[in-house]
Amino acid sequence: MEIFREAIKQNHRTQYQQTENNNNKNEAMGVDGRLANAVLRCFGSDIKGAISAWKNEIGQSVLVQQERTTRNSDKSNNKHLIAAYYGLISVCGRAGRPDIALRFVYAMSKQGIDVTETALQCYQSGKRLRRKDMAAANNNVSNNMNTKNTANGIISTLSNAVMKQYESILVVECSKYDEKDKRKLNEKRVRIIL
Repeated sequence: MEIFREAIKQNHRTQYQQTENNNNKNEAMGVDGRLANAVLRCFGSDIKGAISAWKNEIGQSVLVQQERTTRNSDKSNNKHLIAAYYGLISVCGRAGRPDIALRFVYAMSKQGIDVTETALQCYQSGKRLRRKDMAAANNNVSNNMNTKNTANGIISTLSNAVMKQYESILVVECSKYDEKDKRKLNEKRVRIIL
């Protein structure tokens, strides 16, 4: 977090100097979405820490930058906010929490951001890193610990079933149907009549 705070201070100094050179009023300074994405991904699988940082510091800074960007240009572009959300969704994948990733997808759509398959790809990227972390942890376990506890096996099976359900919903929310998409040619359509 110290690195993030120092980057914000440096960004503020640079932007303040530019503002003084242009004789504009001093405004609140924001953080680029790419920087927020990188900082959030550094949390690894600590989803609670990432959410806390988002609520307390990072989210507010990104929103300030987003407002300034949309104010200076004619078109509404949410690139800073999108990049930051992708960082959060990646952390969700690494933590194995598709339920929280789904909440972020809903928050994105509530803020008017069109959710694309890139959000799903960010989740899956974090999930791949989780598998690598778990494989490395399993290699470090001694051979004496190879016996499996039955209760833990049942709990993990239930947990995996619930995770798969949330991941299925995440796939549906992030994938938009397109008739020109060749990957979906063999899918059957269902017509719903109300």
